[in-house]
Amino acid sequence: MIAVVMAGGRGSRLAMGEKPLVKINGKPMISYVIDALLYSRCFNAITVAVSNNTIRTKRYIMDEYVNGSDHGSGLSKSKGYSNCKVMLVDTPADGYVVDLNSLILASRGHDYEYEDGYYNLFITPADLPLLDEHIVRHIVEIAGSGRYSSAWLAVMTSKAFLTSLGLSCNGCIESNGSVLCYTGISIINTRGVEKVPAIVDEEYIILDDARVAVNVNTLEDLKVAESLSKYCIGKG
Repeated sequence: MIAVVMAGGRGSRLAMGEKPLVKINGKPMISYVIDALLYSRCFNAITVAVSNNTIRTKRYIMDEYVNGSDHGSGLSKSKGYSNCKVMLVDTPADGYVVDLNSLILASRGHDYEYEDGYYNLFITPADLPLLDEHIVRHIVEIAGSGRYSSAWLAVMTSKAFLTSLGLSCNGCIESNGSVLCYTGISIINTRGVEKVPAIVDEEYIILDDARVAVNVNTLEDLKVAESLSKYCIGKG
């Protein structure tokens, strides 16, 4: 399985420069996400999708993860995470769909999962600072449990849970009488999804958990993340 961190957006609503580099407790948000993926030991590779909107983020990832602090062996090995390669991919920043398609094409041919070159993608935004390796592992285990048949699984949280945290819902649907909100995390089986948008039945993993629910888009979201971060574990 390949993890993909979407880090090429403008982050205009937060208005604090490049959003992936906004710090919580002295650490850039994107590092919480990448470290959670590395420590989970669930992935063959981690791809960070950047763009011309996030030049400084690209440089930061190159220095901290791709080259590594010892200028050669790579942080994923030198810091004892896992034998997992962190890569950078430039995207056109033309929207989520276009960027995701470019990532699918860029990764095509890496035989990580199947003999025919198809693989699973774990997609996550860079602005989930409460994400940790335990919840990542939990999501991967649920996705692989055999209870889902769709090629596209979206991790959702209930609108009621977001409201209880003081957060708003940015994209929601109604399902079985409940209003569910997208967290930005998806697992895609590219055997069934070769191009986005694809005609597939989306299925949902519903988790009312702050570690996936706190997506930082505004200053109010940032305050919630800072407040809750002291109670979250597993940040490495």
